[in-house]
Amino acid sequence: MLITLRFHACYFLDYPCKSFSLRINFTDTSTARPKPGDDLQEPRVLQSLQRSGWWKGEYVYNSSYCKWPGITCNHAGHVIEIMIISPEDCDRNGELVLQNRTLAKLNFSCLPDLLRLHMRGTRLLGIIPEHIGTLLFRSSTHLTSARIILLGQLPLSLANLSQLVGLSLSFNQLSGFIPQELGSKWKNLVLLDMRSNHFQGPIPLSFLSLTNLRYLLHCNNMINGSIPVGIGNLKNLKTLSLFENNLIGPLPSSLFQLKKL
Repeated sequence: MLITLRFHACYFLDYPCKSFSLRINFTDTSTARPKPGDDLQEPRVLQSLQRSGWWKGEYVYNSSYCKWPGITCNHAGHVIEIMIISPEDCDRNGELVLQNRTLAKLNFSCLPDLLRLHMRGTRLLGIIPEHIGTLLFRSSTHLTSARIILLGQLPLSLANLSQLVGLSLSFNQLSGFIPQELGSKWKNLVLLDMRSNHFQGPIPLSFLSLTNLRYLLHCNNMINGSIPVGIGNLKNLKTLSLFENNLIGPLPSSLFQLKKL
């Protein structure tokens, strides 16, 4: 079954996007919500969730985390989804307010079964932690994070998400060069959205081996160099958005061989 972990709301088929998120999708066989009254929980996970500062209220200390707002567990009591959709939704009941909180505060290494992370417009701040790719989402298939004020450079550990199907990091304040090795293991990737950040440097050549890619969205950055000839390898590409960058040179002839654009 295809599962989604996300921080971005739209799937980039239509423009402009008006809602944003970070999404990671996974393949999982146990996505059922536990029955009411289930109190299965692991001490390490409980402690990690409490220390994250993402939840507040008495329920944090007197109820199973499987019953906390935004958390879904499977029948074994393992956290498989955290869904925090928007500031409005978080604030409505006075339970989840993530303003001025950081993504790095949550220890993802304690959540090995996490399949979906939806954090659209949650006002989280800071960098993408290195451990998000080293210990989290080994079987993930989709990661989306948009408009949560992410800063800094992309951690190379994101390359470890070998089952990634979609990566969306649009409308943040990410910067620096996109690591050349980043797409080397993303053989299943369908969506790659890095719009409206501050990325610079050339388009990584590793992206040219992503033969399942359908949507490549890199507009509104500072990417430079030329469009590589190998862009013609992306036979399944349907949408290519590279405007508002510092690209130079002619369009490669291989670009016109992409019949699905």
